[in-house]
Amino acid sequence: MATSTDPARLYTLVALIPAGQVATYGQLASILGWNPRLVGRYMASCPAGLPWHRVVNAQGGCSVRDSQGHLEQHQLLLAEGVVIKRSGRVDLRQALWSGL
Repeated sequence: MATSTDPARLYTLVALIPAGQVATYGQLASILGWNPRLVGRYMASCPAGLPWHRVVNAQGGCSVRDSQGHLEQHQLLLAEGVVIKRSGRVDLRQALWSGL
């Protein structure tokens, strides 16, 4: 049976990530049975109001390609109390959402 790649499934999951926590592209892809790159592609054009900033790469890094988006993601995460290490990556040991 083919796995549905309807982006609404992804956006529903992203909306569940609580403030102060993050999920990785791979984590979301695993739940959906997708490739993490597909998650990234859909996240690049996600609907307004979705907490897009709570989705990071496997190393806890920002995958937004422009520097303004990168800075915005960090500011939004910091405002929610997410710990960002000196490397600029989210401390996944503290912030990774385990409620999936």
